[in-house]
Amino acid sequence: MLDFELFDDRVIFINGDIEEYLGNDLTRQLAVLTKLSTEDITLLVSSMGGDVAVGNAILRALKEAQSKGITLIG
Repeated sequence: MLDFELFDDRVIFINGDIEEYLGNDLTRQLAVLTKLSTEDITLLVSSMGGDVAVGNAILRALKEAQSKGITLIG
């Protein structure tokens, strides 16, 4: 399955260290999915950690997402 097909299924991946580029990409994906629909979003996480400020920004974006629910799998 290709990335855009997973995105269409409202699945987002966090893979690797939490860094600024990843935070920017994730918040952009959340904004697009939230604008398209309020259906659930699945977030798959494989990370050992990273930048705390970026992690906090990701958490804010998750809280602000207007979806019915966000499933975290890590």
